[in-house]
Amino acid sequence: MTMLQFLASTSSSLSVSIENPVVFTSPGAADHLHEAEEPVLRGSVKLSLPHNRRVSKLKVTLTGTCECFAGPGGWSKETSNTIVRTLDLDFHDEELAQGEHTFGWNFTIPSSTAASGGSPFGKTTHQVSATLEFSTGFINHLSSNHERFWIVPLQTDPGDVPNSFEMTHEHQSDSLGPLRISLFSPHLTIGALLNLRLFVGAPPSSLTVVSVRAYLTEYFTVAYEDSQRPQVQQPRVSALTHINDNSSTPTLSSVDYVNKRLGEGRDWTYTSIFRMPDCTSARPTTLSGGDAKITVSHKLSVEVRFRLSGSKSLKETNITFPVTVGSCVSMIDSLLLPQYAKRPPPTQVRHSECGTLCMCEYGLGETLEKYREILKLGGEAAPTSSDQTSISSGYRSKEGSPCSF
Repeated sequence: MTMLQFLASTSSSLSVSIENPVVFTSPGAADHLHEAEEPVLRGSVKLSLPHNRRVSKLKVTLTGTCECFAGPGGWSKETSNTIVRTLDLDFHDEELAQGEHTFGWNFTIPSSTAASGGSPFGKTTHQVSATLEFSTGFINHLSSNHERFWIVPLQTDPGDVPNSFEMTHEHQSDSLGPLRISLFSPHLTIGALLNLRLFVGAPPSSLTVVSVRAYLTEYFTVAYEDSQRPQVQQPRVSALTHINDNSSTPTLSSVDYVNKRLGEGRDWTYTSIFRMPDCTSARPTTLSGGDAKITVSHKLSVEVRFRLSGSKSLKETNITFPVTVGSCVSMIDSLLLPQYAKRPPPTQVRHSECGTLCMCEYGLGETLEKYREILKLGGEAAPTSSDQTSISSGYRSKEGSPCSF
């Protein structure tokens, strides 16, 4: 037996495990939820003793930490706690027998607690750890591992699927005439599929629609604890991916080059499927009712580029409107439905950042197969109860990029 093996066999150890590492909260209901209605994080502490020991106290600590990265002006990184909870168990010098001892614990998580996740401007993480004090002995203190868990806010009550998304926006263009944009998604989340319909009504002159593209703009705001430090506000733009689903193998592109010639006074309707950016390049919307220091809001834009008859120069029209985008893991409960019991797992699974199976890991093919018809109808048909499952699994994360909701 080596020295390390001998020390391991004669040393006590303390470890923490968590039963439900993803906790869904409802910030919108935080003001009127009773404590009994709030989500609960559950787990256990395991103590291994090579021989009998008298124990004084066990302490379990839940901590949420927000790191706001340094902004302009030479400021340093700022770190603060978003939540701290402790549980203390006093053993009154009780002697515990040799072997393993397990102690269960639980913490109520207020729905106002800041969500887990990272961004270019900082990150918020949550973890649970434990410490134990012995009554006697040369080594009278043990510390456990720091076990991470993730808080995911929902627009609905925990356990319910996100609401479907429908929006119609009208716009008047001097060159294109009246425009109407209709958007539909069974669930608008990071990684979701989105039907986009564009109606061009009787353009005043002949023209060629060259391309259509959509993009998401995130507006980050960082509020520092130091009142002398200015807030940081910074936008970030991510393109939606156009899905050409007219062949047996769908093709992807950031721009749909339609090159459609429209005669004067002739109506035209464009419809296609796009996907929202995945969780490696976009964050979900920060919901009201939470205490986040790093917040993000979203605007969705549709850009139409066209060329008037007889002209070589391109013109463009942009239509922009605010949207609320849910988390890509907000649909994880759908994996527990009976219809998914024999569903094969994705070929790539990353647990390091999401804490559980991220919906972005599921491939485009199976998602299109399930939702193709309803997406093409653009919301004219509603999903049945058996269809209340995730479409946020629309594509795979980029290889080598950790999934961070």
